[in-house]
Amino acid sequence: MATAIALVNSRAARQPTLGHLLFGLYRTLQREVYDGLREAGFSEIRDAHSHVLRHIRPEGMRLTSLAAAAGTTKQYMTYLVNDLCALGLLEVLPDPDDGRAKRVRLTEYGQRVYDQAVSISRALERRWARRVGVERMQSLRDVMQTLLTEDTDAMS
Repeated sequence: MATAIALVNSRAARQPTLGHLLFGLYRTLQREVYDGLREAGFSEIRDAHSHVLRHIRPEGMRLTSLAAAAGTTKQYMTYLVNDLCALGLLEVLPDPDDGRAKRVRLTEYGQRVYDQAVSISRALERRWARRVGVERMQSLRDVMQTLLTEDTDAMS
């Protein structure tokens, strides 16, 4: 009996953790998207910009909200926002809800970059769906969405 338990435990120890698998898939997706952006002529875009592009909402966001959504410090987000403003992807405007605050939003050029990134991401998802099957891909998406929703609800 102890041998059977040790065998099960040793197999489990060799399996990658879910976090490792999710991170590996994310890195594959990120590499595909940002390499694709550079190939599409957006050579100034770097992987680090994903902290902004992945989280910014169409109506724009306050820098502090953007940093919180990305899980980064305000200082790092300021650096990224300044970089993207210099590249012409973002603009900083007065916040319509609070005259003292600023809102960061995509420029027209930034929206084109964002749309291209989403297009590349969706193409990779379709390739993955062809590999594993559409139903399994949809199941994966459903499970991930459920877990994210439950975790978000629990934090509220």
